[in-house]
Amino acid sequence: NVDTTKFSNIVRQIVSSYNDLQGTISDEIKYDLDVKKRGGLANDYVARSFLSQMRRMTTDPITKLNGNDVSLATLGVKTKIDGTLEIDETKLTAATQNPDLMEAVIASSSSPTGTIKGAFDKMNDFADMIMGKDGALVTLYNKTETTDMQKYQDKLDKLNSDMDSLKQRYLKQFISMQDYLNTTKSAQNSLTQSMAAWTASMKG
Repeated sequence: NVDTTKFSNIVRQIVSSYNDLQGTISDEIKYDLDVKKRGGLANDYVARSFLSQMRRMTTDPITKLNGNDVSLATLGVKTKIDGTLEIDETKLTAATQNPDLMEAVIASSSSPTGTIKGAFDKMNDFADMIMGKDGALVTLYNKTETTDMQKYQDKLDKLNSDMDSLKQRYLKQFISMQDYLNTTKSAQNSLTQSMAAWTASMKG
C-alpha cells in the first residue's frame, strides 16, 4: 500500500514554502518612487537572479527515472503568471499512484557520482541560502542598509534635480513658443485687416 497522502502533503509543503520565499524576495526588490515604500533591495541584480533560479525549480530536471528527466512539473506543480506556484490536483493524484516517481522527485538519493538532492532538500537549501542567518540575501540586505543606501539616495536626488531642471527648460521653451505664436497671430490679423482695407479702396 502506498501512503499517497504523505506524498501529496510533502508536495504542498514545498509549494507553500516556495510561495512564502518568493513573496519575501519580491517585497524586498520592489521599487517605489517613495523611498519609505521601496524594498531594501530594490532593483538589485543579485536578488532578482535568485528569483530567476527559483522559477526554474519547477522545470529543471531533478533526476532521471527510466531514462526520462523528472521534475516538480512532472508531479503537476506549475508556475503562475505572478511567479507563484500552484498544483494541478488531477496530475498530482495520478503521480501519487507511482511511488517510484514521487520518491525520485521529492527525496534525495545516492548515486555513483554522489548525492542527488530531491525537491524537498533543494527547497530547504535554497531557503537557507537566501534567508538563513548567513544567507546571501540577508548579507546583501545588511550591506545595502549600512553602506549603499546613501549612495542610492544621492543618485535619486540627482535624478530628481535633473528632472526638475528639464521640466523648467521645457516650460520656458513652451512659453517662448506660445509668445511667438501669439505674435504671429497678431501680425496675421493686421495683414488681414490691411488686405481688407486695400480691397475696399480698390472697389471705391
